[in-house]
Amino acid sequence: MLRASLITLLLGMPFAATAEIFVALAVDEPTMRHGFGVSKMQGEAEELALADCGESGNSCAVGYVRSNTCVAFAADKSSGSWGAHRGASRFEAGTNAVEHCVKKYNSGALCHLVDVRCATEVVENN
Repeated sequence: MLRASLITLLLGMPFAATAEIFVALAVDEPTMRHGFGVSKMQGEAEELALADCGESGNSCAVGYVRSNTCVAFAADKSSGSWGAHRGASRFEAGTNAVEHCVKKYNSGALCHLVDVRCATEVVENN
């Protein structure tokens, strides 16, 4: 309370804590099927991602979870290469995921952006 009062005094604005919103990505590696979940609770985000991924595959596993950011999934389905990464925007997350996919496999994989989900897209896209 004292810290919040001090911040208000120094900055002239009330202190507001940022609530965490989690973005989870689940991937079924054999098929490259994927699913996203977004929630204020990490466990629920993971469950939503698994449910979204598992609609057509049963070997889905949560492969990436981050809070208050965008998460992207990139893949080269022909080689089975995939990568995930975060970013402050859809563009940055997508670029990072493609780079991660290529670097992760060191095989010259032809990775392309498959999907992106951001923490600001809670509920309406789940």
